[in-house]
Amino acid sequence: MTAPTAKIDRATYFDALRNDPFNGSLSQAQVDGMNALLDVWEEHYANREGFVALELDYNMGTAFHETAFTMQPIHERGDPSYFLRYDVMGNAQKAAELGNTAPGDGFKFRGAGHVQNTGRRNARFSSDRLNEEFGLKIDFEANPDLRLDPILSAHCLFLGNHEGWWTGVELRAAIQTESWKDDRRVVNGTDKWQAIGNYAQAFRAARIAAQQEAAISQMEAELLETEVQQGAEAVTVRPADTMLSKVARFTSDMRAMGFRVSVTITAVEQPSITNNVTIKKPEAAASPT
Repeated sequence: MTAPTAKIDRATYFDALRNDPFNGSLSQAQVDGMNALLDVWEEHYANREGFVALELDYNMGTAFHETAFTMQPIHERGDPSYFLRYDVMGNAQKAAELGNTAPGDGFKFRGAGHVQNTGRRNARFSSDRLNEEFGLKIDFEANPDLRLDPILSAHCLFLGNHEGWWTGVELRAAIQTESWKDDRRVVNGTDKWQAIGNYAQAFRAARIAAQQEAAISQMEAELLETEVQQGAEAVTVRPADTMLSKVARFTSDMRAMGFRVSVTITAVEQPSITNNVTIKKPEAAASPT
């Protein structure tokens, strides 16, 4: 069973990433790109059976590299002649590997998206798989520019890498080896594996810090006194046993995610205690002058 995954506090996440790997500054486009990826991850994959948080870290590092640090889905860069290396007119063997069958396919199906989905075969397979998974009716082969759609591209990154669409190497298996070099084989052999591993490590550190902050903020919010109505007068209540049960649940969830947690409970003087319920009447509003 997959352990519960804490939400990511976005402000903490971006603050941690600003220096590494973004070299001191973040553009709004980069923030928007990461938010779109995190939204898709948290909605569809964070608590899905078989997915682990380390996949998010490696995928974010991959996106950082494959999008030229923009965090936006982009086309592989180069003029049309550059992509003859993928074309039947320039490299028949590579074209066959990619399923490119017509002159011009090298450029038409050049890399696109967060993971650089490349070739007619990958375009066909990835849209078929997304249609199967989500009940869509998309066709990347007929409309290759759809690979640049931020949401569809994010799914190609997360689900495609997890299931091994691109090279046959599945991230769900490679991630278990705890080797960034093995993980890189999911997309493109061992090309730039050390740099991408360093990026992934930075995203991992940011995620852990951001999840800790989000979990603490959630616990604090849950422990805030809630206002209820008692007759005609509003009072605030905090049942001590409820507070302790929330602390216990929080520590259990955090430990399940691999965090080390220690709890110290200190008794403090309360305004009034009745049957383990703290009751504080709000101060009367000042009379208008």
